[in-house]
Amino acid sequence: MFSWRVRHILVAVGLLLALSDVESANILLFGVFGDGSHYFTMVAVGKSLVKRGHNVTFLISDEYSDRATDPEHATIVSYEMFHLSGLKKRMDYISNKTAEVTFVENSMKHMAEMMDMFTSVNREACESVFEDQRMLDRMAKFDAFVVDVVWSCVGGLTTRLAEALDNELENFMQSSGKHGVVLFSLGTYFASITKSRPDIIRMFIDAFSRLPHKVLLHLKKPPPYKIPDNIKPMKWLPLNDLLGHPKTRAVLYHRENNGFLEALYHGVPLVVMPLGADQHDVAARVLANGLGTKIDKDRLSADYIYQQLNEVPENTSYSTNAKRLSAIFRDRPMPPATTAAFWIEHVIKHGGGHLRPPTHSLAFFQIYLLDIAAFGILLVGILFFIMIKRTMRWCCCRKKIVKTKRD
Repeated sequence: MFSWRVRHILVAVGLLLALSDVESANILLFGVFGDGSHYFTMVAVGKSLVKRGHNVTFLISDEYSDRATDPEHATIVSYEMFHLSGLKKRMDYISNKTAEVTFVENSMKHMAEMMDMFTSVNREACESVFEDQRMLDRMAKFDAFVVDVVWSCVGGLTTRLAEALDNELENFMQSSGKHGVVLFSLGTYFASITKSRPDIIRMFIDAFSRLPHKVLLHLKKPPPYKIPDNIKPMKWLPLNDLLGHPKTRAVLYHRENNGFLEALYHGVPLVVMPLGADQHDVAARVLANGLGTKIDKDRLSADYIYQQLNEVPENTSYSTNAKRLSAIFRDRPMPPATTAAFWIEHVIKHGGGHLRPPTHSLAFFQIYLLDIAAFGILLVGILFFIMIKRTMRWCCCRKKIVKTKRD
């Protein structure tokens, strides 16, 4: 949600102490407070580092302290917590407000305001860490910091093989018969749209009710009316596991980068509804590669949603393209999270100076090729001057010839 360029993750690895041996390094990871896609992206990196024998600690807000008791993570990683009063409340406000303003006129202006608020929370969180001397003393033991600046430099960090679903979900998937299941999720930050724009959710539910497929609907709070029998609302979807299920036929998503790459990994066609930021770029890639269709958020109606959604499972070319590109995406020497872990180890062992882009050593005018542009402008100016001079000389000569003939 909060990245504004193509969703490639920039993982900034700050080396605190160069090691000659990384058999068991102490590594601190930070992924936006402890919630949302940024955090879960870093979890994938952390798990890969743990498998390689490192001691991993996550720096999170104490308002997300429930992560420390999550059996899936707490048994393999440790947690360091900072305190910033009211952080979770402010993040919830940003999430709800973002969902609210997404479908209004001049939404980009409102989104920019939410981005400013998010930046402010980040700045205050950073200050709270550096003002806590005891925490800084504890952090001195770490050999490396891995900070999620925007997103990771390795695409597909959260992709993995699907795991078995719980009995309730599995029974729902199997009950879909030959038609299969369509997934609908707006991610961590936009799922609260039930409260802010119930009219839009009703449009989607109306469109879903016309499908022969079963539909899994990701909503933080179900609407206050009876939902059609083919739709199952859920507060949370194990999206990666559902994408890898053989009954899944398509996924309708706002298309942040993690979800897009998870769908690509599992070869599932998409219906994209970009709401802002780099999601429009992701949607363009989906359309260009024949992976699915696009829903324009400014044209929403039940008929329009149904038309765009029904096109994907009905047209087998989308599924064919998705499976073909999935095979290409999977064909790599090592999984993305393992690749990230390798490069973190590489920096710990050798430092990162040799990996710095050459542009860091160039002057401003060299980076933007202003010297070449200036030379080009000068060359064009000289040629233009010569042409003007010759034209004037030719005109003068022409006048003399005409005058001589008259005489």
